[in-house]
Amino acid sequence: MPAIRTTHPPIHAAAALLLLAAAMGACARTGPPAPRPGQVAIFREITVGTGQRIALGEPVRADARRLMVPLGDGRYRMRAGTFADAEEITVALSDERRVQSLHFVYAAGTSYRGTVAGYVEELGPAASAHGTAADSVEVTRWEDWRTILEVTRRGATVESALHDRTGLASSRLSRAGAPARSPRAR
Repeated sequence: MPAIRTTHPPIHAAAALLLLAAAMGACARTGPPAPRPGQVAIFREITVGTGQRIALGEPVRADARRLMVPLGDGRYRMRAGTFADAEEITVALSDERRVQSLHFVYAAGTSYRGTVAGYVEELGPAASAHGTAADSVEVTRWEDWRTILEVTRRGATVESALHDRTGLASSRLSRAGAPARSPRAR
C-alpha cells in the first residue's frame, strides 16, 4: 500500500484533540431544538388595545407599554378593557427587557376541557398532560422549538401561559422559579 504524502506539517496528538474538540463545539447546537417536520408553530404574539402587538422575545413597544401597569420585578399587568378573551393578562420581561412570558387568567366558568380541545384542534396533540378532573390542578403543555404553551386548571380557575424558550436563561421568572401560564378560552 502506498504511503499517503501531505504537504502539511505533522499534527501532534494533543493538537489533533484540540482541533476535534473545536470542530465538535462549532457543530453543537445552542438554544432550543430545531422544529420537527410537520410541527405547527405555537403563536407568539397577542394584539391588545387598538391593534398594539406584544410578542415573545421582543421588547414591548411604547404604544403597548402605555396600556400596562407595572407590578415590579419586570412584570406588568394589562389595564382592564385593553384586551379580550381573558380576565387578566400579565407580561413578564427578561433582564434584557424582552417579553419572556404572557400569563392569562380566564373568566369564571371557562371550561378547561374546552380550552384544551381548542388548542388540540389548532396545534395537535399536547406534549404532556398532568392531573385529572378529580385533582385540584391539571396542566396541559405544548412545546415547539421556540415556545411553550401551558393551559392550567387550579380548582375552578383556568389559566394559560406562553413562554419564550429562546431567552429562558435570562428570565427573572426562571431564576425565581415562578412559572407563568397562556391564552385562549373556549
